[in-house]
Amino acid sequence: MSFTSAITNAVQQASSLNLEGNDPMTGAENDLPKHQQYWLRVRSKAAELDPEASAQDAQMKSVNPLWKGGFVEASRKAFYLVSLANAEWRTLGGRMFTANTWTAAKSLVNGTHRLAEPEEIEAYNLFAAKRKAAIEKSQEKDKGAMERLADALEARLNPAPTPAPAPAVAAHPTDPVPAPRPVGRPRKSEDSE
Repeated sequence: MSFTSAITNAVQQASSLNLEGNDPMTGAENDLPKHQQYWLRVRSKAAELDPEASAQDAQMKSVNPLWKGGFVEASRKAFYLVSLANAEWRTLGGRMFTANTWTAAKSLVNGTHRLAEPEEIEAYNLFAAKRKAAIEKSQEKDKGAMERLADALEARLNPAPTPAPAPAVAAHPTDPVPAPRPVGRPRKSEDSE
């Protein structure tokens, strides 16, 4: 049996089964365990949030009855969520963040977050822009300090070569040439002991 005929047989067998009773794509919750009911609610909430991805999943399901979904989970559509005070989940209320479709659906079903209002989103974006500008300003200030520190370390690690002393020259041709000055400490002579 070839690979394509095996796939064709599997699809025909799956389509002959009655999958409508507990199908996660249709949202039916007939006598399902609680965890499966939870994931059905998450999937239906995600379908509400991103109907385009849900339509792609439904189209794939019509082509392949074994399709379990995936477009909704992979959707990168952004949603602004606000946390709700929830003692069970130990969350504080009022914090805002962005989430993709699947994360937003889970948070909404769990009851830990709600979708943000347009005024809240505008205030959040304004605050984020101000904070970003303050961080960039601080980084510019720190950049100057870091450059000065790097220059100081470079100078300490690689000191500039000291210029060689100028040769002794007499001020006047008849003046005697001064003797060169010794560099460093004078050596102990053997006779000094």
